[in-house]
Amino acid sequence: MEVRIEDSVFSNVTDLLDSLAANLQNEPKYKLIQQVECSKYMIKNQSACSQTVVYKLTTSPVKPFVKELTVATIDNDVQYSLLYRATGDLYDRYLPIGIEMIRSFNVTGTINEGEQEQVPELPPLSNTSDLNAI
Repeated sequence: MEVRIEDSVFSNVTDLLDSLAANLQNEPKYKLIQQVECSKYMIKNQSACSQTVVYKLTTSPVKPFVKELTVATIDNDVQYSLLYRATGDLYDRYLPIGIEMIRSFNVTGTINEGEQEQVPELPPLSNTSDLNAI
């Protein structure tokens, strides 16, 4: 699971996802599995868009196939991108946990330089029976 928060050069989230997918199109065996969809996830209380791709990871010695789900939104010129990535059948096996992590993402404020805030406790998984199945 990867979280990216950065200044955005894009004016809309569709362009952001198209750009992220375009970067992966250089990987062998690249395939778009799920087109951009914008009604399933929320980030910062606003609709986020998602997209799923698969590709062969050439930077690894074993060159596995990787599935990657990206969920993103743009708020006040800041882009939030949450990526769930796994190899082979591990993607489907752990997808419920990845989705729960994405849905639990919350921006609670900012941390000023030199100042540390207490890290809030994470909420429990909504469906712990998914963990027992793994």
